[in-house]
Amino acid sequence: MGRRTERKLRQLAASKKDIRPSTWDDLHRRHYKVLLCVPFLLALLSLASITHLYLTTGDFIHRGISLKGGTSYTFPTDRELDVVGIEDALTAAFPGEEFTVRELQSGGSINALVVETSLRGSEDAFLQELGGVLGAPPKDFTVEEMGSSLGDSFFTDLLKTLAFAFLLMGAVVFYYFRRGVPSFAVIFAAMFDIIITLGIVNLLGVRLSSAGIAAFLMLLGYSIDTDILLTSRVLRRAPGTPIFNAMMDAMKTGLTMTAAGLTAAIVAFMVSTSPIIQQIMLILIIGLIVDVLTTWMQNAGLLRWHLERRAA
Repeated sequence: MGRRTERKLRQLAASKKDIRPSTWDDLHRRHYKVLLCVPFLLALLSLASITHLYLTTGDFIHRGISLKGGTSYTFPTDRELDVVGIEDALTAAFPGEEFTVRELQSGGSINALVVETSLRGSEDAFLQELGGVLGAPPKDFTVEEMGSSLGDSFFTDLLKTLAFAFLLMGAVVFYYFRRGVPSFAVIFAAMFDIIITLGIVNLLGVRLSSAGIAAFLMLLGYSIDTDILLTSRVLRRAPGTPIFNAMMDAMKTGLTMTAAGLTAAIVAFMVSTSPIIQQIMLILIIGLIVDVLTTWMQNAGLLRWHLERRAA
């Protein structure tokens, strides 16, 4: 009875070590160095796109009104209005200017229409155009103006916060793993995720608000958790477990986590009517998809390359 049990245990251990690879497993097993080039190429293209935008506009992102300054008009109303149609009409009437139109609600009922615009010095023309769209001249509205210097200061503070968060994240990673190459691989994966996502957002022409910058801070957290999962599983694998098997085991868990987050972000993007929430969710959707490449192609490839060279 003891020999039979021992034989079964040996067969079970052998089956775990000799996993039949799927097409993706076989591709990653044989050509991981080629897959490693994909995120690097995307990062180079994104950096080129960001640099081109900076050289042509002086900014490395398309800044929205909350980051570059503008004027906010609030019009009391209890009517349900076509905010998309109003925004399109104002944009067509004032080419080159930015408009964001949204409704304010309280207790499930509409109580105001808010129009944020980069238009300056043409208030009469703006109100006349808006009155034509609404069918009546607006009355009893309030105006709030944010200067460009205040917008620049706010933008700078947000960037400092993002940079400080990235530095703290790097310090925690180094402290946790206490190994140079694996720690650098984790940090580079998170950095490339941010760079590639920013490049795609710029290509889509998204005008980032302060909430959009905060979304990149959220993305940093989403990105780093899968990288730490991968590195922890591989570095702390059981004795005798192949590196590749530990990576595939981590990938199953990591992709499940990413799929759950991606599903929630897609649902929120489709259901929400708030432009701010939609922008946050759009950035997270793009970033989570990019994270699959930077974690399971880039970080996994660098980690495997390092460990196999070290063992050779």
